[in-house]
Amino acid sequence: MRSAALLAALFEPQASVAQPTVANPVLVLGIDGLSSKGLSLASTPFLDQLVKEGSFTPRSRGVMPSKSSPNWATIITSVAPARHGAKANNWWWFKLLGPSLTSPTIFSHLRVSRPAVRQVVLYQWEHFEKLIPDIDVDVSRFEPSDERLLDSALAQFQGLSPALVFVHLVWLDELGHVYGWESPEYLSYLEKLDRRLGAFYSQLTGELGISLVVVVCSD
Repeated sequence: MRSAALLAALFEPQASVAQPTVANPVLVLGIDGLSSKGLSLASTPFLDQLVKEGSFTPRSRGVMPSKSSPNWATIITSVAPARHGAKANNWWWFKLLGPSLTSPTIFSHLRVSRPAVRQVVLYQWEHFEKLIPDIDVDVSRFEPSDERLLDSALAQFQGLSPALVFVHLVWLDELGHVYGWESPEYLSYLEKLDRRLGAFYSQLTGELGISLVVVVCSD
């Protein structure tokens, strides 16, 4: 779970009082249920290109319990469930003092170190919102469809200069649960999602001319 630590390191506090701008905004594509086996079976030219041009590990290990909330909480905090407190998908039911992780996230670190920069979280799974307090981000929005989610993400880059945009996509995982993670339905959707993400990336880097740091991760 090094991605969260890496992102936090990109925004370490500076001695200057002024808030410097971030030259390259960070785009995190959190694809729930994405597997290395799925990538090897499906035709995914966009994700394959990211693998070719960047760094990739097919051997990341999830935390236990192997549920979405505990694992996404680990990704954004870099610590295990015993420390961040999300030990089940409905972890907030057991929090007597309200739904809040007990460890800082990449968003809270960035809010403290660079309070003036813009942070955005967009998600298709409504429970993802509970992992990130509204006070830590400028935009926290639920969008049910891929098209609306990516359109909303694109809009965040149009003249707003965000430092960090975290996009959480859930429908691949839903198909995996229903049909299996090597099923035709799963692989077909993964290929469609790859095309949509490729078009989205082309709009950002081509039409808008934005230079990005891109992180793709899964739970």
